[in-house]
Amino acid sequence: MSSMAADRSPKPGLVEDNPGFALYRLGRAARREFATELRSRGLQPAHFGVLLALADQAAGTQEILSGAAGVDPTAIVALIDGLERQELVRRMRDPTDRRRNRVELTEAGRAVAVDLGQLAAAVNERFFAPLDREERDILAFLLEKLLRAHAPTSWS
Repeated sequence: MSSMAADRSPKPGLVEDNPGFALYRLGRAARREFATELRSRGLQPAHFGVLLALADQAAGTQEILSGAAGVDPTAIVALIDGLERQELVRRMRDPTDRRRNRVELTEAGRAVAVDLGQLAAAVNERFFAPLDREERDILAFLLEKLLRAHAPTSWS
């Protein structure tokens, strides 16, 4: 860690005095880069979150997907509608509660989810290229710690 302290930016005030703002700027830059790639596939970052959540859990209610994907519950229906129009997901009645719908990936949706996982890995590789492996591991550890402490697990 001492080598990182010696390699500080010429303007350390941005990060040292405002780490939250630095995270905000980096988050926007990463999102912009990934969103550009997704747009070329007719998708947006929120679609990625829903597809990823479904790939992880096979099927789920709209409420569960909203929390898992980090999408506001008021936006989840429109996102699922768009994915359904692209034939990437399908809705079905929840067998335990007919008032609710469950959502699952189609075959095409599974293929797109795999493709998007590879795309995300490539974008991350480019974005984090200025960091060596040790620095990436440290950053990942610290971000995970902050996420556990501050990020909501759902929108409810």
